[in-house]
Amino acid sequence: MSSIARWSYTEDAEVRPVLDFDPMTQKPVYGDPYMIKCAWQDKAEARMSPETGEEFLTTRIYSTEDPRPKFGDEIRPVSDLIAGEDWQRIRVLDKFPMSMFGKKEKPDFGLVT
Repeated sequence: MSSIARWSYTEDAEVRPVLDFDPMTQKPVYGDPYMIKCAWQDKAEARMSPETGEEFLTTRIYSTEDPRPKFGDEIRPVSDLIAGEDWQRIRVLDKFPMSMFGKKEKPDFGLVT
């Protein structure tokens, strides 16, 4: 975990991991949701997914030290559950090495939806 940014991860988000793809329904199959600590911001910028080559306009970027979320998983802030916000798919997973701050520092991640 990055002690450099840990203080800023005060929000909770729910992540729904993608497990498989159902060829009959043409839809992803998701596992049980889990919680992560994060910070997020709404941000609209043009990005390209390195996994698919797809160009898209971002809607939200989550910052976290939790390594579990992956490309294709879905995420939503817990604060938006009350408002009924739907899940957003993680389209890009950015990794920010923190080794320059010390050998024990693990990377932080940007989850782009």
